[in-house]
Amino acid sequence: MISVVKKYNYYSLFAWIIIFQFIGYFIGTITKSSIDTWYVGLQRSILTPLNYIFPIAWTALYIMIATAGWLLWSNKDLKHSIAIKTSKIFYILQIILNWLWSPLFFYYHFTGVALLCIILIISFTTIVIYKAYNELSLASILLIPYVAWSSFACYLNFYIWFYN
Repeated sequence: MISVVKKYNYYSLFAWIIIFQFIGYFIGTITKSSIDTWYVGLQRSILTPLNYIFPIAWTALYIMIATAGWLLWSNKDLKHSIAIKTSKIFYILQIILNWLWSPLFFYYHFTGVALLCIILIISFTTIVIYKAYNELSLASILLIPYVAWSSFACYLNFYIWFYN
């Protein structure tokens, strides 16, 4: 366990988590007015969680997503690994799409484009999980709840796109 503590700078982990929480909060602030007006008028699935569940879920998910990213970039022993380099590329792609999804869906009301976006998020994150698993299994495991939640969100997005 001591070797793990020496390998990583935990201050940088804290910074990753704070940055991800800030970005999530900022995106939530931008889209809140649309949630309170446009979104409430949509026909939604009976499986749609209550609105207060989303910030709780995303706070936990962003901690896991940030930690997985931190693990990918912090392990200097694996910096030349092709699997980890590939994982980093797909991690960046999925997080950019993650941050674009809410404005696409809630601000611009592009439910079809948002649906494509979330399908790509799930696909790219699954690639990260698969590619990183043998060398950084913890990073992969931390992303599994994110894929599960995103898959559920994909269903909810599809429902809104299809019925509205």
